Formats: sequence, C-alpha cells, structure tokens
Amino acid sequence: MISTINQSVKMAIKQDATHRFWFWQASFWLFLSTVSFFTLTLWYSQVTLANVVHTLLQAILGLFFSVILYKIFDRIWDKSIIYRLCIGLFMVFIFAFIWTIFRMQALAWLTPADQVWGEFGGWFFRQYIYILMLDRIISRYSLL
Repeated sequence: MISTINQSVKMAIKQDATHRFWFWQASFWLFLSTVSFFTLTLWYSQVTLANVVHTLLQAILGLFFSVILYKIFDRIWDKSIIYRLCIGLFMVFIFAFIWTIFRMQALAWLTPADQVWGEFGGWFFRQYIYILMLDRIISRYSLL
C-alpha cells in the first residue's frame, strides 16, 4: 500500500509542474525548519514551545512569501534578462527584509528575547541568501 502511494506521488510530481512546485516548496521549508531546530533551538538548549512555534511560524511565513515571489518571477519570465535580474533581486531583497522583520517580531512576541533587534544584520543577510536560493531552484525545476 505504501509503495502504491509512493508511486502515485512520484508520478504526480513528475508529470505536473504545480505538484512539483509544492513538493519542492514543502521539502525546502521542512528542511530549513529541521536545520534551524537542530542548529539553533536544540544546540542552544532552548527547546521550549515558544521556540518550536517560532521555527514553524518562520517556515510558514517563508512559504507564503516565496509563493508571492514565485508569482512575481512567473510574471516577469518573458522579459529581458536584465529586467528579470533587476526586478528579481529587488523583490528578493524586499521580501527577505519583510520576512526578517516578521520573524524577529515573532521571536520577540513569543520569547523573552528582548535584544533581538540588535542582531538585525545577521538575521537579514542569511534570509536573503535562503530566499534567493529557494526561488531559483523552485523556478528552474517547476518549469521543466
């Protein structure tokens, strides 16, 4: 039974770009949440409900913002490479900034972390790289 389900999922992902898009989205955000949990939450011995909720919330927010970015990239796909590069990088920068603000504010609300805003630069730079990497991967493999 499990192999039948496995085969049907593989077939759906292989044949349909929409299924492939959601598969890669879910995989990436699950992976990022797992890495975040093990390298931050668990490593610093901060396994509390608030920190686990924050890890899940940042993945949900990231998923939401990356879907918006995907739609933006899809709309500009037929433009020149310079236009796509300029608009794409600008949008990634804007959404990474917004995502970072939401994540930091969520951490401040959920935990007693009162010094979170002093670390903005470290949070922002990392998120910019993640979102840029994700959207290029998703755009490439969803359009095959």
